[in-house]
Amino acid sequence: MIFQEPMTAFSPVHTINNQISELLMLHTGIDKEEARARTIELLRRTGIPDPEQRVDDYTFQLSGGMRQRAMISLGIACGPRILIADEPTTALDVTIQAQVLKMIKEMQRQMGLSLILITHDLAIISSLNPRMTALDIVAEPLRVLKWRKPACRLRVEELMDLVGLDPRFLSRYPHVFSGGQRQRLGIARALASSPSLLFADEPVSALDVSVQAQILNLLLDIQAQMGLTVVIIAHDLGVVRYICREVAIMYLGKIVEQGDTREIYTRPKHPYTAGLLAASPDTDPDTDPDTDPDTDPDTDPDTPWAEDLLTGDVPSPIGERPGCVFASRCSHAEERCSSEAPELAPVAGAERAVACWRADELVLRGI
Repeated sequence: MIFQEPMTAFSPVHTINNQISELLMLHTGIDKEEARARTIELLRRTGIPDPEQRVDDYTFQLSGGMRQRAMISLGIACGPRILIADEPTTALDVTIQAQVLKMIKEMQRQMGLSLILITHDLAIISSLNPRMTALDIVAEPLRVLKWRKPACRLRVEELMDLVGLDPRFLSRYPHVFSGGQRQRLGIARALASSPSLLFADEPVSALDVSVQAQILNLLLDIQAQMGLTVVIIAHDLGVVRYICREVAIMYLGKIVEQGDTREIYTRPKHPYTAGLLAASPDTDPDTDPDTDPDTDPDTDPDTPWAEDLLTGDVPSPIGERPGCVFASRCSHAEERCSSEAPELAPVAGAERAVACWRADELVLRGI
């Protein structure tokens, strides 16, 4: 079993070796020394660098991608015939998602596994207080602002209409609502005090794809009606492209490219942006990456996957490092990139700013 979030499956107080070796000794009967050697080999097989050293790390010392690789090592340790992957990449950076999915596919082929892939959340983990009614939830910001009860009720009813919910639902509790309806409640609460700026942090990532479109269209309608500035924080590039006029691409907390959404998607100037776009799943049902040489990186070295798909794990964000934050994973990096950090600066002939020493010369693929 591969879980969505390895930190909920691994113990934080035991090393990787302790946890995988325990499983091996319990189910295969091998001794401690052999179990350690097998654990190191599993970590190597799943692409963890320096497995001899990493085997004694705790999970909190690993990046998200490496934790998921360790989780896969645990899942295949005893040679199962069926591997269940429950949302194995949703908590990861999109570039790491592509690496992990490719690795799972390789493991399936090499080990002859049957793979059950659970691919999408059907409900949102509600941040709404389960002990409060919809009325209390949406009215909470108004009560903080000392609104009187009658005016508060009227405002909440207006907000329910605005977000497409029947005001008759105000006496209901969050668990009664669907995931999309709970997200609408959250939007109503955020709009209660009539803000001029709205932050939406992954507003649709846990929703069914059909409901995602409804919520995104709702945000666009509300933006137009209320004259809001909306800041969307998202990993889903399709969501960003659909709803945003301008986009800022961040890596390790630094903006590496910023500008017009359409221009950045079609003509990226930073290698990380190109890597994100290359890692985006192809939604064309007529494209089969297993048989189509035009999309298979193993048979066609000229595809975006071959050139732009990122390798390696995201380094730890702790501590300062010289040079470009992306240099360790960049296939276009030069010696200067590891020692001097480029500033975010305008690019000649393009409506965007880029933090890359080679932005003016690189020609990268978009979508």
